[in-house]
Amino acid sequence: MSEKNLVVGRITSIAFGGNGVSRINGKVCFVPFTAPGDLVEIRVVKEKGNYLEGSLERILEESPFRREPECELFGACGGCSLQHLQYKKQTEEKEQILKETLKRIGKISCPVTPIIPSPKEYGYRIRTQLKHSSTGILGYYRQGSRILVPVKRCPVLAEPINQYLETILFQHPSLPQKQRDLELSLEDSGEVTARWLYKSKNTNPFSQINREVNDSLRKAIKVKLKEYFSNPGTGIDLFCGDGNLSLPLAEEGWSFRGLETSAEAIERGRKKIFNRSKIDYLFQRIDLYSDVGRLQEVLKKQELLIADPPRGGLQGLIYPILQSKPRVIFYISCNPPILAKEINLLSSGYTLREVIPLDMFPQTHHLETLAILLAPSKD
Repeated sequence: MSEKNLVVGRITSIAFGGNGVSRINGKVCFVPFTAPGDLVEIRVVKEKGNYLEGSLERILEESPFRREPECELFGACGGCSLQHLQYKKQTEEKEQILKETLKRIGKISCPVTPIIPSPKEYGYRIRTQLKHSSTGILGYYRQGSRILVPVKRCPVLAEPINQYLETILFQHPSLPQKQRDLELSLEDSGEVTARWLYKSKNTNPFSQINREVNDSLRKAIKVKLKEYFSNPGTGIDLFCGDGNLSLPLAEEGWSFRGLETSAEAIERGRKKIFNRSKIDYLFQRIDLYSDVGRLQEVLKKQELLIADPPRGGLQGLIYPILQSKPRVIFYISCNPPILAKEINLLSSGYTLREVIPLDMFPQTHHLETLAILLAPSKD
């Protein structure tokens, strides 16, 4: 690139994805690792229609919201994008991103409550999956590539996981080449479990990675539930995992059916309720995206729907939900653009009542959101 590709711009905000936003010659320019308030020299690396992509050359005036990243790999490792921002500013930007995404993509005007922050900025992550190369490198992908960055410890991981990782690297400096990825999990008991994941041979059950914010999410669901139901009723939990969100409600008298694709998660959930005869909870394994007819039958006569789908969202499940029409939907999403799009699709049968953002993933651009939708009264 020549010097003519160098421009100066002021960063005004953070976009979904974690990049700073500036405006160059009337076009939006996205610049990684910048902070609102920075005056920066930008190298324009791509021009795509109505926006530009740039890289940070140097900081001319530093934002008051900047700080030193905790991790020496920040900027190389692709795991974090916001460590250079003060934590309060991270949460403010995420809240604003959510509001703008709902308005721009979903055409939605709805109250967004103040974001629920994570009690821990670092050391919160209780599960991770490290990539493993054919040359024996264990780490995470480099920013914007499939090149591995070797990782010996990670500040966002819970300390027991870091200690376990350091032990593995000390005891096995030359890791075997045929293993695919390494999953490390901090269990409720405090023990760290490890398993090698082979290509296409593991169905890895989903579980939340920030225990404290997961507790905040469950508390929010319980509190909001009491605003819509005076007494426990019947509910269905799509992508239920091991009952993370709905099992606490069953313990308070709700009758629940939990549907999940992962056999391992279902088995874990059944173990939780084994010999607990007072809990009315049925775990069922079902391929939620393909067995839509069966799902529509199951959805009939349910008062409450909890849905915590993968990043791709509900997709083809929206039609059977609209046909069956549970009275209240609690939709949990980690992907604001997909959430906005699907709330818009659900608006033909539901009214969005409230949106609650939770910072499940500090130091990253990711955001967890609880959206509450209500069907029209039948009276």
